[in-house]
Amino acid sequence: MSGGGRPVLRVLLERRLPIPLARGAHRPDLWLPALAPSVALRCWYAECPEGFAEYLARYEREVLGASERAAELHGLLAAAGQRSLILQVAERDPARSHAVVVTRRLHELHGLRGLCGSPEPDGLQAWLGLRGSGA
Repeated sequence: MSGGGRPVLRVLLERRLPIPLARGAHRPDLWLPALAPSVALRCWYAECPEGFAEYLARYEREVLGASERAAELHGLLAAAGQRSLILQVAERDPARSHAVVVTRRLHELHGLRGLCGSPEPDGLQAWLGLRGSGA
């Protein structure tokens, strides 16, 4: 599959492989469980969905605040090369998931452009269209 006619790199940002992906549908090319929110943070957000802004702030402190995660983000773009990135998350609405923070951080670190949310078939969601500024 390609994003806008370009080759893509599918990256899963979850601790566990969702069942549809385990069965081969839209299987990720790269799996980064270290960039997934903790179970405790997910549980908090499930109980308080109106607290999306707080969820993003907590995710950023908990996950992206760790220095080793910065290396994961840099490695992610190195792995993508000139391919578009598809950030896969196990959320019905990727615009209300941790992919928002990862996307924002990639934009800040690497000057990316071309952001758009898009549902995948079979109920999987993805964040499409991240490309390096030289793409």
